[in-house]
Amino acid sequence: RMDRDRVMLPDNNWIWLNDWRVDLSGSYGDSTDCDGWEYEADFETFNRKRRFYKRGDCCRRRRWTRTRMIRPPLLTDPHRPLRIVWETTKDMNENYVITVKSHVTIHNDTSTPLSCFVSSPSWDEVNIGVVQPGDCLGIPVRYASATYLRLGARKQSNIPGRESRRSDTMGTGNKILIVPTGHNSNMLTRSIIDIGPRSDEDSTANWGRLKHFVVFLSCNRGIVAVKIQPVVRVINLLPCQLQCEIGEVIPSWDESPGDARKRLVIGPKGRKVAATENLKIDSGKEGKYTSVNVQSKPHISLRVPGYNWSSWHKIVNRKSNSN
Repeated sequence: RMDRDRVMLPDNNWIWLNDWRVDLSGSYGDSTDCDGWEYEADFETFNRKRRFYKRGDCCRRRRWTRTRMIRPPLLTDPHRPLRIVWETTKDMNENYVITVKSHVTIHNDTSTPLSCFVSSPSWDEVNIGVVQPGDCLGIPVRYASATYLRLGARKQSNIPGRESRRSDTMGTGNKILIVPTGHNSNMLTRSIIDIGPRSDEDSTANWGRLKHFVVFLSCNRGIVAVKIQPVVRVINLLPCQLQCEIGEVIPSWDESPGDARKRLVIGPKGRKVAATENLKIDSGKEGKYTSVNVQSKPHISLRVPGYNWSSWHKIVNRKSNSN
């Protein structure tokens, strides 16, 4: 066992890409819990195989990781390597079709258009375009050596009966490390985008000040897929339309008189819940929510046509092995 501060780089050709972080690559409910802890009855019984908590366990540990790499070359370096992949398929006439593309692809599984910015320690941030909901965007080969991804989104009004418009001001999130830790590896992280406060006329729009995303980085034989997903999904299996509202608990220290979140209601156990996002979900469809902080005890309220809103209920993973 070594203290983290004592870990050093091999030489000056190497650089750190991030700070120390808890390894969350384990399977939730199987090898680790949601905070990366693995459990055993005694410290001496820990081994390479990780497992979840069992009754009688009184010891736990978790792994901390930090990514390093050799300093990448400049974009103007004529000798820097360019990584590309190609896919061979056949069309309906049995002709071969070869598709050449970058080895890094960004997938937008949310309902929000996202602007993508990439950067590296050797060159400045570059805007590579917008990835639409349900679509994917390949990082250009010239910038495929990027080590960081930053997401951006614009505030948009979605009030029924009003023309949809977007603000010229874009909010951007934190830098996301998109360097895989192995030839076949997975990594989970989160991103938050601040798109600005709500205005009075848009106080009922289905966006909030902060957008929360789950970013899943997977690498399969060197081909990297960055999947951007919502923090909450609601699937409507009813034979009718479902209106669903997501909210989060407001702590007592955050209840200022001029709070922009005007739609305060009293939830269970006297909690004050602020509604952050409201969607209408058709039968058989899925609602994707990004305007709620999963660490602020998210709640849900439902309504079907002809009925009033249900009371607020806290969103809880009932099974220990659920994600």
